[in-house]
Amino acid sequence: MAHYQNLVRFNKKVLEALDRHVYENFNFRIHDISTPKFAKNIAQKGLIIHDEWDTITPFSASERLHQNWKNSSLIKTTGLGHSLHQEEINLQIVDFLMS
Repeated sequence: MAHYQNLVRFNKKVLEALDRHVYENFNFRIHDISTPKFAKNIAQKGLIIHDEWDTITPFSASERLHQNWKNSSLIKTTGLGHSLHQEEINLQIVDFLMS
C-alpha cells in the first residue's frame, strides 16, 4: 500500500480513512491484504505476465506472487512497461487458456 500511496500521492489522512472503510466493510485492515499470502491457497492454474521495467507496479511483486502460487506461470517481459497490449502477449495468453 505504501507503493500505491506514493504513486497516487495521497496523504496519511486518506490512507487512514481507506483503512477504516476496509475494516468497517470487510473486517480486516489494509496491512492484512497480501496477494502473495492469499496466493498460497489458490489451487487453480494461473498466468502472471509482468514487465521488468514496469514503473507502475514493481516486477518483484509478481515474483513474490509467483513464488507463493504453486500452480502459476510467470512470463517476464522487457521494455513493454505497464501496458501489455502486444500481439505476442495476446498469443501467450491464448496458449495458456488453450492448455
